[in-house]
Amino acid sequence: MQSICNANLKTSWIESNSNKRFYGCRNYGNRNYCGFFQWIDESFSNLQNRKTAAINSRVKKLLIIATCCKFYIIFEKIVIGK
Repeated sequence: MQSICNANLKTSWIESNSNKRFYGCRNYGNRNYCGFFQWIDESFSNLQNRKTAAINSRVKKLLIIATCCKFYIIFEKIVIGK
């Protein structure tokens, strides 16, 4: 299959295909989408995989902290009246 849209090199972030590289139509999500998709056999290096996992872990921790802060602010406004 050949791309008619100058496909972009992308990385899959879904868990089942985490860090797999592929070429995909640059117009995905709009009316000019040509449907081109092709996996690349190579995967990220082990170092890149470890860094990606570490970043994902940090993001999850930050989201938990942000959620706790949001609830504390709501609690403070309701209970303490600030």
